[in-house]
Amino acid sequence: MLPAEMEVLRRSGSTETIRLPMWDDVQEGYARENVFMPCEGHWEDPFTPRLAASQRAEGAQYLRIGEIKPNTDLCIIRRADPLNVKQTVVGDCSMVCSLIICAAYQQRFPKGKIISNVIYPQDNNGDPILNPKGKYCVKMLINGITRLITVDDRFPAAPRTGRLLCTYSKDETELWVSIMEKAFVKLCGGSYEFPGSSSSSDLYKLSGWLPDSVALTSKDFDPELQWRRLYKRHEDGSLLMTASTAAMPEAEERSLKLASSHAYAVLKLREVNGERLLQLKNPWGRESWSGTYSRGDRRAAARALLAQLQYTELLAEQGVFWITWNDLCTHFSRCSLSWNPYMLYKTPEGMSRRPTRLSCHRRFPYTMSTGQMPQFHIGVINAPRPSRMHLVFARHVKNVEEFGLQFVEDGSKVPFVAVKVYDVTQFPSIAQQLGAACSFEMCYCRRLAHGTELDAGFAPLHDVLYKNMSEHTLSFNCPAGTTNLLVVVSRTASTWKDEFSFSLTLHTEWPQVKLNEAAPSLSGVYMHFIPQVNLKHCTVQQGRWEKGVSCGGRTGLQTFAYNPQYLLTLSSPSMLSARLHVPDQDVSAQLHVVRKEQNPAHEVVKWSPRIGAINEECSLVLHAPLYAHGGVVVDTSLWRCVFSDRNRLLGEKPRDKEKAVAATPLPLPLPAGEYTVVPTLWDKGVPAAFELVVETTEPHALREIPPEGVGFVETMLHGRLMGGVAAEVATVLQRNHAYFCSNGKVCLVAAVPCVLTARLLLLLTDDARNDVCTGLALFRQRDAATMERVASSGSYDLYGVALPPVKLEANVTYLLVVSSAKPSHAKYALRLYSSTPIKAWMQ
Repeated sequence: MLPAEMEVLRRSGSTETIRLPMWDDVQEGYARENVFMPCEGHWEDPFTPRLAASQRAEGAQYLRIGEIKPNTDLCIIRRADPLNVKQTVVGDCSMVCSLIICAAYQQRFPKGKIISNVIYPQDNNGDPILNPKGKYCVKMLINGITRLITVDDRFPAAPRTGRLLCTYSKDETELWVSIMEKAFVKLCGGSYEFPGSSSSSDLYKLSGWLPDSVALTSKDFDPELQWRRLYKRHEDGSLLMTASTAAMPEAEERSLKLASSHAYAVLKLREVNGERLLQLKNPWGRESWSGTYSRGDRRAAARALLAQLQYTELLAEQGVFWITWNDLCTHFSRCSLSWNPYMLYKTPEGMSRRPTRLSCHRRFPYTMSTGQMPQFHIGVINAPRPSRMHLVFARHVKNVEEFGLQFVEDGSKVPFVAVKVYDVTQFPSIAQQLGAACSFEMCYCRRLAHGTELDAGFAPLHDVLYKNMSEHTLSFNCPAGTTNLLVVVSRTASTWKDEFSFSLTLHTEWPQVKLNEAAPSLSGVYMHFIPQVNLKHCTVQQGRWEKGVSCGGRTGLQTFAYNPQYLLTLSSPSMLSARLHVPDQDVSAQLHVVRKEQNPAHEVVKWSPRIGAINEECSLVLHAPLYAHGGVVVDTSLWRCVFSDRNRLLGEKPRDKEKAVAATPLPLPLPAGEYTVVPTLWDKGVPAAFELVVETTEPHALREIPPEGVGFVETMLHGRLMGGVAAEVATVLQRNHAYFCSNGKVCLVAAVPCVLTARLLLLLTDDARNDVCTGLALFRQRDAATMERVASSGSYDLYGVALPPVKLEANVTYLLVVSSAKPSHAKYALRLYSSTPIKAWMQ
């Protein structure tokens, strides 16, 4: 485990209410606890859970179990009978159901000590034993690692009658039920006002069983498929489950004898005489269910079937009932599932075996950019056959309110998280292409910016579902052979933007490859975190699109030139990976890396590397294949990022074969020189912050290019196109030429020599200017009859035009002609930038 991961686990051990030390911690863990001799006399926990209002209404007080049950031969667990677990006045039905199904499992499989294994102290056989000091330790998987929860033997009870007012075992000699409930209460907020949970989450904490759920009301729910799946796995001990009702009216509750928003333990699944049946238990321990095959079903066929199932009046009074699968799907809303990790894989002899478990632990600061989200590399080496893998996501909960908030419908105060797994074997990173191999402390796998940069059909290996549950499982198929899998932990936009920590645990049948060994295994699997940077040279720039200043929008807009732009200088040929992250806005972004064709005849200004019209000004254009939400990447190992290479700087690539090789990664080093990097959004006028990360294999320099016109005097003029004729190719024209007579002109005079540049902006909506191509041309008088063109904006362009920097002589009158390729009368704004003040007026 890396030091950064250990720090995450240590910080996650401090919640708002209690300290949760790691079980194996030599300073704070179980080995440090002096369980039998913590003090003289009985031990009393300094942290006592608060009583619930329902308990206080019954006059509950904390009493030692010896005071409640004097002269009783107490024990921790005698036989763990699920029918003995009894919920009282505390509303923790889901947790109680978890204890019931654990007891049922331990009763069916005595060697699977799912309860006995977690309560300490224990004897030499691993069975929990009574502690005369009254101190007990419960071992739970919490916030990424097994942790220690201590409780004493004081429980809420009615002082006059001695009746326990917490969940208890009806076998008066057993303490395990009350101990386990008190440990959960202490963990989940420190109050018997239980905030709520799910049995799959509870069992994950207790035993590490994989949490899962099935929404019975989902439109994609297939009752036939799910029954076959659940029936088979429940029978062989692979699955434990509970079923929950949704909120329902009181009249429906009374009619069905089912409680609203209540959890029921599922004890058995049976197929009898063509009927699909489930045996459920109400943790309240009272009669439930009035429908088919209930206690009140008087049909002869029903009574015969119940007799065959050995259903008795005593079971009915204990809250046990049978219900058909169809009725469960109709009247219940969800099943919480827990999968036995030891039953995921089989030996060649068909026996169950322990899976390989690999865990990573990280923090997740709020971001909407996939490139900034936590990403992990699962490396599979020489897998002999395809296999099923399982990833468990567990969010570390430190704020106890979150236990209940994850069940609130709007989910505005807990994050919705999805785990996505991609196969990136065919898309090695630049570092991997150059021969870099992952080590214990460093990963060189490709990091995803969005996914569209790799292939148009690139998608996760599974269906993606965002959940607000603190723990959930994702399963996917891994192919045979050597595979590089990329895992992205993603979250949705939310008003809740707090950072949280989490653990990601992989369950696989293949052995672990230990990357820190001198000779790693020839086959197996490893998993580790992918760092933000894995090339030798890196620069990170924080920037912002400022409204009214630099929100220029996409390349198809005339305001594109006003976007933030950066000059990248390469001293030698280098591979490049440039990533754009937009963390706070759900907007479509793009990144352009271009090489501008510099004209030595143009004057040099501070913003000379700036780009206004990419297609006209640049010989090499690289950008992400699509605009994408959250960010993009430009990677020279991917042909999909190469848009235009007029001078074949990157080598020959036949255009007719582009589709066949578009997704093929090839090393494409950029030649030495200067490149302009332009981060953009699809829409103009949208303010947002961004992060630009530039990585190269060779040294580079990156600096922001000053805004257009910085340090110059700006003169703004407004006018209207006059519908005149288009410009001629000739550089010398007669003064009475129709080009001059039919188009608008601006007269310019400089008192001293200066440098001038200009930009023309049409005052039309983007849609309205689709067919208006404009141009600028600067002329000076050659003689009494002719005018000579000094500079022009080049070809007529839809996307806005600019006059390149040109030197003006003193006291000479120049004409700047504003024209369009086709007659138009659109209004425009003309921005003139001069190194010294000039006179400018419309003619």
